[in-house]
Amino acid sequence: MAKHVIVIKVFAAIAVLAIVAPQRASTPHITIDGRLSPAQSLVGPIYTIGVNLGKQVGSNLFHSFGQFSLSNTLWLNR
Repeated sequence: MAKHVIVIKVFAAIAVLAIVAPQRASTPHITIDGRLSPAQSLVGPIYTIGVNLGKQVGSNLFHSFGQFSLSNTLWLNR
Protein backbone atom coordinates (compact mmCIF):
# COMPACT_ATOMS: atom_id res chain seq x y z
CA MET A 1 0.00 0.00 0.00
CA ALA A 2 2.81 2.44 0.85
CA LYS A 3 4.40 1.88 -2.58
CA HIS A 4 1.15 2.89 -4.28
CA VAL A 5 0.99 6.12 -2.25
CA ILE A 6 4.58 7.00 -3.20
CA VAL A 7 3.91 6.26 -6.87
CA ILE A 8 0.81 8.44 -6.83
CA LYS A 9 2.69 11.32 -5.15
CA VAL A 10 5.54 11.09 -7.67
CA PHE A 11 3.08 10.97 -10.56
CA ALA A 12 1.24 14.01 -9.17
CA ALA A 13 4.51 15.94 -8.81
CA ILE A 14 5.50 15.14 -12.40
CA ALA A 15 2.07 16.19 -13.65
CA VAL A 16 2.34 19.55 -11.86
CA LEU A 17 5.82 20.16 -13.28
CA ALA A 18 4.64 19.27 -16.78
CA ILE A 19 1.94 21.93 -16.51
CA VAL A 20 3.94 24.67 -14.76
CA ALA A 21 7.39 24.33 -16.37
CA PRO A 22 6.38 25.07 -19.99
CA GLN A 23 4.48 28.18 -18.91
CA ARG A 24 7.52 29.60 -17.16
CA ALA A 25 9.86 28.68 -20.00
CA SER A 26 7.63 30.31 -22.60
CA THR A 27 7.21 33.59 -20.75
CA PRO A 28 8.73 36.20 -23.06
CA HIS A 29 11.19 38.64 -21.63
CA ILE A 30 13.23 41.23 -23.52
CA THR A 31 15.28 43.87 -21.75
CA ILE A 32 17.55 46.55 -23.15
CA ASP A 33 20.60 46.66 -20.88
CA GLY A 34 21.31 50.40 -21.11
CA ARG A 35 24.68 50.32 -22.87
CA LEU A 36 23.50 51.84 -26.15
CA SER A 37 20.13 53.34 -25.15
CA PRO A 38 18.20 53.80 -21.89
CA ALA A 39 17.65 50.54 -19.98
CA GLN A 40 14.09 49.26 -20.25
CA SER A 41 11.87 46.20 -20.55
CA LEU A 42 9.91 45.76 -23.76
CA VAL A 43 6.22 44.87 -23.67
CA GLY A 44 4.68 42.46 -26.20
CA PRO A 45 3.12 40.46 -27.64
CA ILE A 46 4.58 42.18 -30.73
CA TYR A 47 8.04 43.59 -30.09
CA THR A 48 9.49 46.33 -32.28
CA ILE A 49 13.23 46.81 -31.88
CA GLY A 50 14.17 49.85 -33.90
CA VAL A 51 17.07 52.22 -34.35
CA ASN A 52 16.07 54.15 -31.23
CA LEU A 53 16.92 51.12 -29.04
CA GLY A 54 20.44 50.74 -30.37
CA LYS A 55 23.28 52.63 -31.98
CA GLN A 56 23.83 53.06 -35.69
CA VAL A 57 27.42 53.30 -36.95
CA GLY A 58 27.55 53.79 -40.69
CA SER A 59 25.24 51.19 -42.21
CA ASN A 60 25.48 48.91 -39.14
CA LEU A 61 22.95 48.86 -36.30
CA PHE A 62 23.99 47.54 -32.87
CA HIS A 63 21.73 46.55 -29.96
CA SER A 64 22.62 45.39 -26.47
CA PHE A 65 20.16 43.19 -24.56
CA GLY A 66 20.06 42.12 -20.94
CA GLN A 67 17.63 39.28 -21.65
CA PHE A 68 16.13 38.07 -24.89
CA SER A 69 13.64 35.21 -24.88
CA LEU A 70 10.57 34.68 -27.03
CA SER A 71 8.16 31.80 -27.36
CA ASN A 72 7.47 30.41 -30.80
CA THR A 73 4.06 32.13 -30.89
CA LEU A 74 5.41 35.70 -30.64
CA TRP A 75 6.65 38.09 -33.31
CA LEU A 76 9.68 40.33 -33.49
CA ASN A 77 9.58 43.27 -35.93
CA ARG A 78 12.67 45.06 -37.09
